[in-house]
Amino acid sequence: MLADTRTEVTDRMLIFCERHLRSVLAEYARHEKEATRALDVLAARRRRLPMTRFDSSRYAFDASAGPKTQLDLLAGQRQRVVYQFMDTGP
Repeated sequence: MLADTRTEVTDRMLIFCERHLRSVLAEYARHEKEATRALDVLAARRRRLPMTRFDSSRYAFDASAGPKTQLDLLAGQRQRVVYQFMDTGP
């Protein structure tokens, strides 16, 4: 626990005056905008990808009862909603 606290304290930047704070915030805003623009470009490229039909019969999944198709895994339903939470990512 002590090592984690030391790391956290040493990773923080020392702000010593208002002018320095403004420059740090301005630099942070520039980095944030760069990241946003890069993600926008990536999203635009993804949207331009061709849409293709997914052939689920070509994919088999290993299950305890042997190989299963996607339809078998979905219990006969054609669609299923899957949620991914940020704190339990891939």
